[in-house]
Amino acid sequence: MKSFSAKANAIFDEATEAYHLKNSVSAQMENPYEPDTIEYFLYEKNWIDVVQWHLEDIIRDPDILPKEALEIKRWIDRSNQERTDLVEKIDNYFLHHFQLIVPANDAVINTESPAWAIDRLSILAIKIYHMREEVNRMDTDQQHLISCRQKLNVLMEQRVDLSAAIDRLLDDIAQGRKYMKVYRQMKMYNDPSLNPVLYGKNKNNIRTGFTCSYMSRILIIRLSALGDVAMTVPVVHSFAKQYPQHQISVLSRTSFAPIFRYMPANVRFIGVDLKKQYKGLKGLNRLYKTLKA
Repeated sequence: MKSFSAKANAIFDEATEAYHLKNSVSAQMENPYEPDTIEYFLYEKNWIDVVQWHLEDIIRDPDILPKEALEIKRWIDRSNQERTDLVEKIDNYFLHHFQLIVPANDAVINTESPAWAIDRLSILAIKIYHMREEVNRMDTDQQHLISCRQKLNVLMEQRVDLSAAIDRLLDDIAQGRKYMKVYRQMKMYNDPSLNPVLYGKNKNNIRTGFTCSYMSRILIIRLSALGDVAMTVPVVHSFAKQYPQHQISVLSRTSFAPIFRYMPANVRFIGVDLKKQYKGLKGLNRLYKTLKA
């Protein structure tokens, strides 16, 4: 009898291969399994993961336009929510499957639920697929190929170990040695009733969670990836609207200046390279003088 992990790995490989036949983040999923079955959920789970994998590739393009980066970042946020919802569906399947099992008196709980371990197994399938692509490249040097073969071997070993751990966990639950408990993921930023910016807009009042009546300046530092920086733009507009009397400085990489081109009058952009321009105590003093100017 095929183990659960063997079935999951086969379905994950199937979904990953199917995506790459279309090779488009906008491609429609054609799930070959019966809806509301565990096989259907596993296929859908991997499809979401592989689409998000390629969205993460796209958003790291240094030449991506700010508007496109913002759209992709929001797409990734939606994808993360869908991924979480699907993991909870898989856990619900196991809760139902094991509902008649009576745990032993000394039964213990695992560090994560079965579905979150299976989530990692899905990601591994995608990593293995792409690392195999690297190993088979003809347009690179030998050192790159050797390095990728070593990484592929590690990924394959990790898959074997994780698969065995998942099967062992499911067997432990089935035998009552462990019990299953699921904590729902509380994604607050997507919930209009929990995200202050969203419920603030519903009241025609941008709420940031604190007041700045005793301040005259606000500094926002954002030095991460372009997609994350692009998501800062509406936040800056919100601050500018709520605190029109304050000087708002946005500190980010010089190359990101076009993203902040159309800002309210009380917002200024400061392009920096913190490692080069503001390193150490002298650098911090220089930064302070720049902000006061």
